[in-house]
Amino acid sequence: MPADKTILRAPSLLKPIIVREICRMGGQAHVGQSTKEGPDRIIYDIVAAELGVTEKERKILIDGEHRSDKGRNMWDYTMLVAVQQLKDREKHMLKGTQRGVWELTQSGMEFGRQLLGLSNDPPSDAG
Repeated sequence: MPADKTILRAPSLLKPIIVREICRMGGQAHVGQSTKEGPDRIIYDIVAAELGVTEKERKILIDGEHRSDKGRNMWDYTMLVAVQQLKDREKHMLKGTQRGVWELTQSGMEFGRQLLGLSNDPPSDAG
């Protein structure tokens, strides 16, 4: 995965679902204390609730990654790792993407949930 070219564009509320799915598929989640204030802090809280970690355990690291790369903040870098793992396992999720980017817009949120098996409705053809 070229770290300087692969990015995640996903609605914030879908990110915890992605992290939970990575953990469900056997990915290792390591938790630490998040001191960052702002919108991402709310997302850390949602992720912690999804994973059942304690109140102080907010920053989620996947597969032992300890710090950001190429100047990214920790949350974005964590999601890069998580989404790449999900791509590696679910090749069909790459349909319709360009330059290694998995882009989920608001209109794509339900489709993403269907692909992750979190919806009762079967996914339609990705195209």
